[in-house]
Amino acid sequence: FFPYYGLLRFSSGDPYHALYRKSLERTWEAVRSDEMPVWNIMASALLKRDCDLDIALHQLQLYPIDLIDWTMENSHRQDLQKEPVLQRYKVPQSATPVPIPESTVSRWNTNPKILDSGKGGKTEETGTYFLFAYWMGKYYGFF
Repeated sequence: FFPYYGLLRFSSGDPYHALYRKSLERTWEAVRSDEMPVWNIMASALLKRDCDLDIALHQLQLYPIDLIDWTMENSHRQDLQKEPVLQRYKVPQSATPVPIPESTVSRWNTNPKILDSGKGGKTEETGTYFLFAYWMGKYYGFF
């Protein structure tokens, strides 16, 4: 997703610009259900339309101050519907993103639908997941 940012910002005179934009629109639809703030904000900036900015802001507001990667176990929960397709490590995933305070999603390359994750408090995340999305949203005046 990140390469689209430079590609679309600096290819306005390129004969393939419309194709690049169409590619981003297709990719945005593929990741939309993940509710990742960075994708919502970047897609909104590049496509020049609201790509679920309310969801991006809500997700950023839920982001924890504590960046320690605690173990989160959600596979037993009845309120999270399981996806029939297993994720890439052959473990179950939720049909919808696990709420941020109840998951260990803290990077944009993480599956937000993973039910059980974390490292038992042995590592700490950098916070760039939050900071990048927040400041890009501020830069474009989205909030």
